[in-house]
Amino acid sequence: MRASAHLGAVVLALAATACATVVPAAPRAGAARTVPTEVAAAYRDERPVPTAARCLHARRPDVETWDVLLPPRTRPDAPADERAPIVLRWWRPVRAEGRRPAVVLSPILGNDGTLVADFAQDFARRGWHALLVLRPDLDVDPARPLVQVEERTKAAVVRQVQALDWLLEQPDVDPSRVASFGISAGGIQTAMVAGVDPRYRAHVIALAGGPLADVLVDSSEGKIRALVARGLAAEHTDREGLRARLRGVLRTDPVALARHVDPDAVLLVLATRDRSVPTELGLRLREALGDPETVFVPTGHYGAFFALPRIRSLVLEFLRRRLEPSPPGGA
Repeated sequence: MRASAHLGAVVLALAATACATVVPAAPRAGAARTVPTEVAAAYRDERPVPTAARCLHARRPDVETWDVLLPPRTRPDAPADERAPIVLRWWRPVRAEGRRPAVVLSPILGNDGTLVADFAQDFARRGWHALLVLRPDLDVDPARPLVQVEERTKAAVVRQVQALDWLLEQPDVDPSRVASFGISAGGIQTAMVAGVDPRYRAHVIALAGGPLADVLVDSSEGKIRALVARGLAAEHTDREGLRARLRGVLRTDPVALARHVDPDAVLLVLATRDRSVPTELGLRLREALGDPETVFVPTGHYGAFFALPRIRSLVLEFLRRRLEPSPPGGA
């Protein structure tokens, strides 16, 4: 049985890798999309960046890894999870000279940074900075109104904006060559950040979708279903009632903010049989983003991880084009 299961996993991995389909970005006309000044201002804090606490986590000949605690800039009466330090892990290339590109990463559901850390190390080996920004868990407090979901979601985006403020103060980071990267819940976070922070040159958004109200209500993910169950009990309503109420309070939303994102700056990865972030919601996000370059894998949400070797290659090539453009007349 073990040999059979292993063989089945190998076959699935080969099929997912071989069948990954890349759809080029749709042709477009008109002015490029940009983040409006008033939208960016709603998520920025112009106060000086606080001093962060840093601890060396590991050192290799080519990369240092630092654990960083960054005090957030927030109001004194903000909820405790918003006042907690912003937890960062920074992979800093030490052999590369001059200012280097950077990629800001967001973890999957539950703040598990293991998967994206593998990508971060790939980026660092190329001589790019990589900064993983952990975020507070999305939760429901029965004692607070439903608008708390918007407050928590916006706070997570604001914390990533502030993390980039800190990163751009590092003297070996090139502020003109910054990208974002996220998978699953991190992909949704990345899509929202893309719609409010104009400082990024590229975005990799994987296994994400929207609107967020529909992702929460329709997801098969156990943690999200438990969160929705608490919301149903607190709001004394059914699933459609909760969906409608969430739509009424959520403004920090990947689909709503997608109209501010340049489609040419996006690589989107979607699974065609996704139930954790339902595929139809991924397609809605794709349409809202302006039909960017998209990688489709013929799997469910977790089956897509079998296609990671192919996805990793496509991601690195996309970011190389955006962060390390060939000089004029170069190859």
